[in-house]
Amino acid sequence: MKYRHLGNTDLKIGVIGVGCMTFGWRADAKEAEAIVSAALDVGINLFDTSVSYGRGVSETLLGEALKKSGRRHELLIATKFGQAATSDAKPHEIGNSRRVLMAQCELSLRRLQTDRIDLLQIHNFSADVPIEDTLSGLDQLVRDGKVRYVGCSNFTGSQLAAAVETVNVHEFSGIASHQARFNLLDRRAETDVMHVAHRSSVGNLAYSPLGEGLLAGKYHVGEAFPANSRFAAASPTNNYGARLTASVTQAITSLDEAAAVHSLSLWQLALARALANPAVSCALVGPSISTQVKKLREVADLPLGRDLMTLIEEINPAGASVID
Repeated sequence: MKYRHLGNTDLKIGVIGVGCMTFGWRADAKEAEAIVSAALDVGINLFDTSVSYGRGVSETLLGEALKKSGRRHELLIATKFGQAATSDAKPHEIGNSRRVLMAQCELSLRRLQTDRIDLLQIHNFSADVPIEDTLSGLDQLVRDGKVRYVGCSNFTGSQLAAAVETVNVHEFSGIASHQARFNLLDRRAETDVMHVAHRSSVGNLAYSPLGEGLLAGKYHVGEAFPANSRFAAASPTNNYGARLTASVTQAITSLDEAAAVHSLSLWQLALARALANPAVSCALVGPSISTQVKKLREVADLPLGRDLMTLIEEINPAGASVID
């Protein structure tokens, strides 16, 4: 596994991290333990979750897996706050206010069975709460020793720039990272918030590098989705299959053909291209079974030639998206 510094911090993270949204959804407690163990064995050291994933199930399973492994010292825990933390959350228990932040941080610490969170992130930007109030609360948690570093996710470039400016003006704890959706089908963040982050020495964590499975190479129009896949398990309110539009299908087909010419699978091409961007500190993948993790270490070293990079730009250029 290759490692990169997270922004301007002293944290060295593997270029591939584990997104734990699948814990409790598509990976039960036993499988979550296996995923954590397999990830640590291949050198992955960043595990990203949220107080809201499964309304607490993801954090709880990650905490239990880490306790059983006895390897907490080998890894970094990243989590997020702001969304509903429980199934019966009231409106006043959601959002980016200082009060919600403090309460959800304590909840995360208990669920994760740890005395510190390595990276606590604002899950989404909120126009309802002044960013200085949120950043002030995060700064307090850092000074209290409950949080090591501060991050955010799903901001626009202008929102991140304003947050960085607020940190500088008030001398709050610096923003270590920003998390954005980034893959070969949706490259909008690449010319917006990722550019702002890189320019501001904020590390970029790229989530959904495989397009929520679209770039895994296993979904095809007109064919039944593999059993136990997220597409097969989709509900009317979360219909993954509807994302296989004509433009998405054409892009996937072209990318798959380009990968095959260079002896790569589609998922290898997708991950390798994300990591080839010098602004990306880490790409977060969401495995549902441990065997998927064991294949990841080799991807960090895959070279992408100039011809292949040029072809990728022709299929879907930087700043563009084929996903509606």
